[in-house]
Amino acid sequence: MVGVTNQLRVLSLVLFPLGLLASPLGADEARPSVTIAWIETAPEIDGRLDDPVWEKAALIDKFRQVTPVPGAEPSQKTDVRIMTDGEFIYFGVRCHDTDPEAIVANLMLRDAMAWYDDRIVIAIDTFNDHRNGYAFEVNPRGSRHDVLVEGDAYNGDWQTLWFAEATIDSGGWSAEVAIPYHSLNFNPGSDIWGFNFSRGIRRNDERIRWTDTDPTRFASDFGVAGSIVGMRGIDQGLGLSIAPSTTFARVDERVTGVPPENKVEPSLDVFYNVYPSVVASVTTNTGFAETEVDDRQVSLSRFALFFPEKRAFFLQDALIFDYANFGDKYGRKNGNPFDSRRIGLSPSGEIVDVLAGGKVTGRVGNLKFGFMDVVLDEHENVGRQNIAVGRVALNVLEESSVGAIFTSGSPEGGPDNAVAGLDFNYRNSDVNGGQTLNGQAWFTQSFTGGVEGDESSFGALIEYPNDRTNWKIGAVEIEENFNPEIGFVNRTGIRRYDGSYRNRLRWGGYVRTLDTKVSGYVVTDMDNEIRSAQFNFLPIRISSDIGDSIAVAYRHDYEQLDRCFIVDPGSDGIYSGDCATDPTGDDIVIQPGSYPVDRGYVRIQTSRNRKLQGALQVTSGGFFGGTSTSFSPEITWRPNFHWLFEVDYVLNDVSLPQGDFRTHLVRARVNYQFTPNLAWITVAQWDNVTDTAGINSRIHWIIEDGRDLFIVFNQGLDTRDGVTATRSEPLIKFEWTFRF
Repeated sequence: MVGVTNQLRVLSLVLFPLGLLASPLGADEARPSVTIAWIETAPEIDGRLDDPVWEKAALIDKFRQVTPVPGAEPSQKTDVRIMTDGEFIYFGVRCHDTDPEAIVANLMLRDAMAWYDDRIVIAIDTFNDHRNGYAFEVNPRGSRHDVLVEGDAYNGDWQTLWFAEATIDSGGWSAEVAIPYHSLNFNPGSDIWGFNFSRGIRRNDERIRWTDTDPTRFASDFGVAGSIVGMRGIDQGLGLSIAPSTTFARVDERVTGVPPENKVEPSLDVFYNVYPSVVASVTTNTGFAETEVDDRQVSLSRFALFFPEKRAFFLQDALIFDYANFGDKYGRKNGNPFDSRRIGLSPSGEIVDVLAGGKVTGRVGNLKFGFMDVVLDEHENVGRQNIAVGRVALNVLEESSVGAIFTSGSPEGGPDNAVAGLDFNYRNSDVNGGQTLNGQAWFTQSFTGGVEGDESSFGALIEYPNDRTNWKIGAVEIEENFNPEIGFVNRTGIRRYDGSYRNRLRWGGYVRTLDTKVSGYVVTDMDNEIRSAQFNFLPIRISSDIGDSIAVAYRHDYEQLDRCFIVDPGSDGIYSGDCATDPTGDDIVIQPGSYPVDRGYVRIQTSRNRKLQGALQVTSGGFFGGTSTSFSPEITWRPNFHWLFEVDYVLNDVSLPQGDFRTHLVRARVNYQFTPNLAWITVAQWDNVTDTAGINSRIHWIIEDGRDLFIVFNQGLDTRDGVTATRSEPLIKFEWTFRF
């Protein structure tokens, strides 16, 4: 054990000298820059760029291709104009197009990811620290998507207040964007913001950018961004936003016999910019009833499922609390010391009322910080609970940070619990002539009442995430008693070692990329005995210029079970009793033992450019001494930019010596977008594991950003014996933000 622990610590220490091996990007004067224009009269935001004030704006019209030919001249001309009146920053973008009929614009929904449409992306680093900032995306229909950026982590569920309109005409399309300074945190003493701009021309998968032509990176990779000069003197006003809301709901639990209940629930959120770079927020009687419903998941794994955060209060400045990039693109969930989903949602899925919460987040100099305290109401025989989280991080080197986290409290009223951790996040965007090198190292310790020893978790990861060559290696140890009550842990008492290598060939024709990849992991217990392992070999994945793709792969899995595993639908998971006895009489129990299996994988996918788009994934092979085949078709139809119809289906067909079973999961979605600010979205889901169905239908009218009306209908259905209505909940929520 000591030897392996030392190896992990050595791997952690390697990251620090790596920061010295590659010099950071050159001084700021080597970066492209533009001086913002100051105006007295604001333009009308209508997407037309016909307001005379745009003639006074600073102009950028020199761009380079990112794909298909990095560094080449773009196929279409683009003009970007930038100006400010001290209260807003304005962007006017003219996307010239010699074939406007070929513009791809299938989306109109607020916060729809427009990657498969023509689009523009405005990325701003308001602290000019080459690490953090915001990205704002607009498509030709006026669909808007905002993203919070912290290092190489992104949060697309985050939202702020801003305005955008777009129009299509005979010469291309135009967009006007207005972002109020009260929606952003920034350093008022700085005259320079980091900035980059990207345009996507979807019909040939062409991407252009102002600076940096590496296809692996995005406009929001601020380590290689340019800059906007002349920002000193901007104003947030008083910096106070007051957002009262009221929810009117009727809850009818039809199967319990409890009389229907009418509810009127007022709520209040207050945000105050103590300083332009520091925001204090308070919430009382916080309501989450209008939050988008989770996608159901059916898993045949032994381990708990992870669900992303979607609630607005916890998403605000959420990435400041991100620790060692857990839960990001690396796929690491197990061992995360802070998962906000644990606050206000019980393990049974019950929503627990947040009576009050307070949060302070921001940046001062090279230090960023976040502190949050939440009081939860009583639930399921659990008294009121107080939850506290603190996070600080210091910028070091050119794009890196070192930080600490602290949590306290137990949402379920368990023993006293606290967690403390240290992490180092390394990033360099100028390795080997402009390639990227990332790394993380962390150490976390939990403190649980009545537990002594074995409460640590630590690890490290090094990654070279570039276009032609992409590799990573990492290791983590999670001791048996590691227990972050406000985090996410589904496997303890382990050491895990990961590695992957991907090679990409890139062309400029119809076949755009050809990938080959190997990856795998090994999980051992604390005595270094292998408990799980996986090896993946993807010999080929071919992608076209517009996103059609086909991939085939082979996978070898190994599992060593030391206790029973109940795997069939409706079971409660691992059974720790007498393995020779079926606990319920009809469960399928996997006995302890060694299970090596081989599986094959094929996925075919057509481009989302198309009005009718589909995908089919088939996985088949061994499964715990038997066989399993997974069949997953997906169909999406967009007859026009108002309508979207989508159906996903997942079938798991399992055959075991103990018995056979099938799991089914169906998800259907219908969207009708009246305008970019008025949408009706209905999602219906059913699975035979719980034998229940759910319908969530939401009308969301954005009167203007920060002033919203929600009309929501939730219906639960029991499908065990026919179809029986269970819980019904229609509600109306009205929210109005006052800004000073």
